[in-house]
Amino acid sequence: MPRRLLTALCAALVLPAGAQAFVAENGLVVEPRADGSILVPYRGKSGLGDFWCAAADYVIRGENRPSATRIYRVS
Repeated sequence: MPRRLLTALCAALVLPAGAQAFVAENGLVVEPRADGSILVPYRGKSGLGDFWCAAADYVIRGENRPSATRIYRVS
């Protein structure tokens, strides 16, 4: 079973029902929030760039926004 598919299936099982999670190209899960923000939960052995890439992937592919869209970290 491909790793990406396995990651997506695991994420679907872990997340509460009704959550609209997005699995980024790098395998990290991106969780959109009701206030318009997004959360990329910590996962071991992921570097800072991995989290930024997952957030950008969500904005570009998940929300169909331009690649020039600015993303800000709030925490």
